[in-house]
Amino acid sequence: MRTPDDSAVDLDADQAVSMQQAVQPKRTASAHCVRYVVVCSLIWLSGLAACSFDEEQPAAAPNTCSLPTDCATDLSCQAGVCVTPAVDTPLAVTLEVTPKRMPDGSQPFPILYGPFSLQGGRRDFPLGVPTMITGVVRDGAEPINAQLTFVPTKAPQTLAKPVQTRSSVSQLRSTFSVQLLAGIEYRVMVQPIESMVPPYVKVFTADPSEPLNIDYGDIPRVTQSFLIRNVPTIPVGQKLNIRARSKETGQVLSNTQPVGDGRPLLAFAFDTLPSFRVEIAPEQSNALNLSFTTGDEDDCDATRPLVPTFTIDDSAFKREVSTSVKATNGFDLAVDLPSMPQPIAYEGSIQLCEAKKGTENLLVSMRSSALALNSLPQGISASFSVSTSATRESNTTQSFCARVMPGEYVVLVTPPAAVNCEIFAQKRQIVTASEEPDLLELRVPAKLNGKILDSEMLPMANATIDAVALGIDTTMMLAENDLTVPIYNRSRQTSSRSNGAFEFYVDVGVYDLIVKPPAQSGFAWQIQPGLNVGGSRIEDFTTRVELSAPALIEGNLRYMDGSGKGTLAGAEVHAYTVEDEKTPNARGVEIGHTQADENGNVVLFVSPEPQPPW
Repeated sequence: MRTPDDSAVDLDADQAVSMQQAVQPKRTASAHCVRYVVVCSLIWLSGLAACSFDEEQPAAAPNTCSLPTDCATDLSCQAGVCVTPAVDTPLAVTLEVTPKRMPDGSQPFPILYGPFSLQGGRRDFPLGVPTMITGVVRDGAEPINAQLTFVPTKAPQTLAKPVQTRSSVSQLRSTFSVQLLAGIEYRVMVQPIESMVPPYVKVFTADPSEPLNIDYGDIPRVTQSFLIRNVPTIPVGQKLNIRARSKETGQVLSNTQPVGDGRPLLAFAFDTLPSFRVEIAPEQSNALNLSFTTGDEDDCDATRPLVPTFTIDDSAFKREVSTSVKATNGFDLAVDLPSMPQPIAYEGSIQLCEAKKGTENLLVSMRSSALALNSLPQGISASFSVSTSATRESNTTQSFCARVMPGEYVVLVTPPAAVNCEIFAQKRQIVTASEEPDLLELRVPAKLNGKILDSEMLPMANATIDAVALGIDTTMMLAENDLTVPIYNRSRQTSSRSNGAFEFYVDVGVYDLIVKPPAQSGFAWQIQPGLNVGGSRIEDFTTRVELSAPALIEGNLRYMDGSGKGTLAGAEVHAYTVEDEKTPNARGVEIGHTQADENGNVVLFVSPEPQPPW
């Protein structure tokens, strides 16, 4: 799950309010309506007046109750909080439960339960039973060293947590052990370390009485020889590798081999050769971490070969009769790689939006989406990426120079946490060396501010507000001439002050806004998905977000076989729902968090449904 990063921009220290501030006394029943309001304003810092949140007001009272009469007539007093008694929304909830310890004393790991609806009242939460699965990976009598990744097949894909382990070769055996959940179906992906053994995928149900033995001697395999012509020169100490991936999923289908003399051999764990695309790339992926110093022509004009990554569809290969002993089926799949243009120098100047003494040298990354190649054969594409360190010229200016291959790039500069500037991520056509350095201006970020109030318009202090960056590619909120690529935005977090006000600065991009009232307030987290922050906004943006009474999730944690009951005391419980399900932007969003009591009982308040998009 994606969470706010450590580089969050918080309020100034003199604006912060101690998280230990006492909760205000409870209101009388007549005033007890369970709602709070978030009033937000999103502006560009261009001198425009924002809403004023400085007026001192009485603090919001907690949404708690002792008697039914403490709540409004349409609400119910349950677990000491006024809640919505009947919920008919289609919200599907999945719990992630992490015990403090496992029944067998092994390392705790998260266990998923769900999805389930909010209907039905109190329930049990029967959890899968942790169990140790052992096995071996071999090829007949030969042990195989491999990386194994286990993913539950029935859990929501956006919430499924992969479990990784590694087989260990000793005494002519390659054994592994991994803790999984008994009776749960998993997909295990085996990635051998050996060069001529292909990856393999197997679906199985975890059963401690049945070892998981993977014998490549029983797995169908097919090999294919390739003939790669016009192989580019590569830097000393590097290798050019080849492997095949699925066209549909991008999953690796073959072993990885050096291109070498242009006659690599790939192995696939299939009866016949599957549909695939080939990736030919330098061993260090294709992102070289090089350092250049502006003014030193030997750096920008160096003769080190630049090598792109080639992606080749299987339709671009031609079958040619082979005399190579590697060609077990009598033919090679042949292709001619396109000739590469000469590298060019790309020079630039970085302008920070604010002066900051002691700012470290910034890292500049260039990531191509398409290289400018003449007569590129159909089914073949090439890309190139490079990173370089800029040189500090002043408190606001840095410069850099890097050699790139001509093409279309995204140029990325990430300011450090101490510099309140927007991340720079813009498209650039770099096809010829420019006489003037390219100016990369890091803008003042958008300011997201607001105030958290209850239904009596009283402020709520000490609420945590998260803006979770989604990295969604959208230009909906960008000006026509804005070249920003909004997928590199960073998450942010802050908290509300004593007057309920909050503020933080965010990059252009899409966010899930999550408001977390204090734990003892009796209010649930408020989720506002898909907040689109654009760079073209020039006017105040204000909205009202209302939260109705929370819904109650209540029940008891237990293992399906009744074992280890005591180990669930104090378990961490996180609740998630899936936003934008069945779309490319599907994601799990955390909607609540609590701890089980000493008996494994769970009491968790959640908002019955997320707020509509901003």
